[in-house]
Amino acid sequence: MKALTKRTAQPTKAVSTPQDLITSLLTGNFPTLEAETQFLPEVDISETKRSFEIRANVPGVDPKKINVEVNDTTLSLSGETEKEEREEGENFYRVERSSGSFYRSFELPNTADFDKIKCTAKNGVLSISIPKKEKSKGKKIAVKAE
Repeated sequence: MKALTKRTAQPTKAVSTPQDLITSLLTGNFPTLEAETQFLPEVDISETKRSFEIRANVPGVDPKKINVEVNDTTLSLSGETEKEEREEGENFYRVERSSGSFYRSFELPNTADFDKIKCTAKNGVLSISIPKKEKSKGKKIAVKAE
């Protein structure tokens, strides 16, 4: 299997202007530097005799917000982390945790059984098991004389 797309993390919102930053420093209202980003979950892809296995790191992502789809022979993963609500009046000195979305897709071999894919999420790791199709058994075909 090979990755079809590779996306890099990029901010999608501007933080603030230099004037706003200086004003907030002079007034003591420290800015909260929040940004929504796209991130690229790290994945491990392996193959056993019976299946293909994908494990993706998705810390902080609610499993209900993860989408796994198959279209033709492409498996797509997407999801998002929710923006955390902050109470008014809280002053943050450092904000490093961000919210955002992700998207990854992978080309599956034609030996994958697309109807039997199973997904589980536990402790920030999404596990996808893609069984292989059973090999068809040979069949003898009788030849009729005409």
